[in-house]
Amino acid sequence: MTPIISLTTIPQRIEHIMPCLDSLLVQGYPVYLWVSFQVPQSVLDSGAKVMRVKDCGPITKLLPAFENGFKTVITADDDHIYGQGWAQGLLDWYDRLSGTVVCYRGRVFTTTKRYSDTRVIYGERAQVDMVTGVCGALYQRDLFSNQIFTAWEEWPCADDIVISGHLKSRDIPINVVPLPKGCGIERLPSAHIKPLSATNRITNDVGLARMYWK
Repeated sequence: MTPIISLTTIPQRIEHIMPCLDSLLVQGYPVYLWVSFQVPQSVLDSGAKVMRVKDCGPITKLLPAFENGFKTVITADDDHIYGQGWAQGLLDWYDRLSGTVVCYRGRVFTTTKRYSDTRVIYGERAQVDMVTGVCGALYQRDLFSNQIFTAWEEWPCADDIVISGHLKSRDIPINVVPLPKGCGIERLPSAHIKPLSATNRITNDVGLARMYWK
């Protein structure tokens, strides 16, 4: 199993992505940045492999990796700094939980089918209903059917919902696992970096109805 670390970004964030890239490059695995636009020379020289692809929204951090033949993909978000051992922790847990998706953060439904009523699971070992990719997730290509390549078109703004709905349709478990001891994940301090979840949250229930509960 030879993994890659994969992420995407948007033009508004590219000038501020280097701390994130630096934290990924020291994990010991190739880092791929999938974008649809030109990037600064500092990013080209960073050591990450910059790939120009079609913009599919946030799921661009996963689909092009699959399309390019990668079988084991560890995804990251572009607005966090990942501690040493972050990637290896996911790989070590996958050795114990093969045939599942392994992530550091997820959600479980409680009393309703509403996104706002889900409970976040983080820092413990638990099976969950939805993957939350912000802290990192490990995906194996053979857990997905080819339908994932078009599923995102129905709800392109929320990759977690699209991916979780696809996995649910295939009865693939999602497991949250604890971070390795001493490994932290920090949000980038730049105030201008607005999380996409802030704009998605108000429409997530519609996405769930289309992509998860159907």
